[in-house]
Amino acid sequence: MLSLLLLALSLPPAPVPVVPPPVLQEEEADPEFDQRLADAGDDVAKLLELAEWCKENDRRALSRDVFKKVVELAPDNEAARKGLRHHLYDGKWFESYAELSAYRRDEAKRKLE
Repeated sequence: MLSLLLLALSLPPAPVPVVPPPVLQEEEADPEFDQRLADAGDDVAKLLELAEWCKENDRRALSRDVFKKVVELAPDNEAARKGLRHHLYDGKWFESYAELSAYRRDEAKRKLE
C-alpha cells in the first residue's frame, strides 16, 4: 500500500487537456422578423405588437431589442419598460433592481440628514 502511494507521488502530474473555445456562429438571419420590423418603422404601437409577437414565437432576444427601440422613441412607455423588466419608482425608471435599491438607500440617507 505504501509503495503504491510513493509511486503515485513520484509520477508527474497528468497533463491538463486543452479545450478550444467554442466557435461562435453569426446570428442566423430572420427574414420574417426583419420584414415585420421594417413594416413597423417608428410606430410605437406596431413595435409593441412586434415585441409581443417575438415573445410568442420564441424570439426573446429580438423582443428585448424591439422594446429597447420603443424606449428610445418613447422613454416613458410603460409596456416597453415592463417588457425590459425596468422598475418605476418615484416617477423614474430604473433598469435594474440594484439600481433602484441604490437610489432608495441614497434617498434614505438624504432623509436622515
